[in-house]
Amino acid sequence: MTKQYYSANLRAMNTKGLKITVISTQRLATLIYILVLTLLLNNYSYGQTTDNTPVMKNDIIGLWMRDVPSGIGGINGKEGLFFKSDGTYEFIGIASMNALIWKVDGDMLISTTNTDRYPKPEETKLQITLLSEYKLTLGGKDYISGSYTREDPKTSQALVQWHKVINRILIDNAKSYVVYVNENLDKYKKEELTLDPEKKGQESRRLILLTDNGQPIKLSLTEPDDLGKMEWGSTYYYLNGDIFFFKAPYSGHIFKNGRQVLWVNENMNPLTDIPEKDMKDAEIGIQERSRKYLSLFNTAPPLRN
Repeated sequence: MTKQYYSANLRAMNTKGLKITVISTQRLATLIYILVLTLLLNNYSYGQTTDNTPVMKNDIIGLWMRDVPSGIGGINGKEGLFFKSDGTYEFIGIASMNALIWKVDGDMLISTTNTDRYPKPEETKLQITLLSEYKLTLGGKDYISGSYTREDPKTSQALVQWHKVINRILIDNAKSYVVYVNENLDKYKKEELTLDPEKKGQESRRLILLTDNGQPIKLSLTEPDDLGKMEWGSTYYYLNGDIFFFKAPYSGHIFKNGRQVLWVNENMNPLTDIPEKDMKDAEIGIQERSRKYLSLFNTAPPLRN
């Protein structure tokens, strides 16, 4: 914000070579009031960082936490927002909603959420009323409105504990869904395809697709070993048309709302040290293969941004 300077009409007089400035009591009070108001306005970061520069995406990226009273949720007495550089984010200590994507537009933080019960994305605009290196305040009446303090994701105990809780829930849900699908195979429509060998000396790949009312439920495909023999296999499990779980020969990949949220090993134990870029690359690769093979059956999940 451009600083505003104010002045009053002053009456000057010379007495024996000395220049004396005389201000009436009323004008002096007015001047002091204006100066104080100007200082307050300049220190209030409305839609800007505290050094009065426009809010940028990089200013928001990171982990922001706030204290919550005991007994109303959270984790270790805290809850917060974890903004990622790829435009996604997480709720920490908030289990009632799913965080989807976010962006900054001027002095507004635009976040998109949904719930498991109501999967249609909902967009919310929150005014960034204060932003410094360690403080973030979001205006409005949304649940996530309020003030937050930046924390280091590498040392935040609340983040560590929350991921342990959420990872266990994600793994249990994936296991339960796999069991449910495999116990109800006779309820789904079954289609099979055999593809031409992709390389010389490689055996043909076999695909088996199960659908329910035209939506994919399970896609199994054979995978070649080093000699080209189709000794391995991968399986996609779909929920509401989206990838829910992908089981590769030596790993598992759990998806939610169109993106990979957890990478597990062959024993379904979470791998928490996977770099963000590797997570994203694997997510894209898994989705592209899914679309490729489903298209052979004239079935494909919706594309997501």
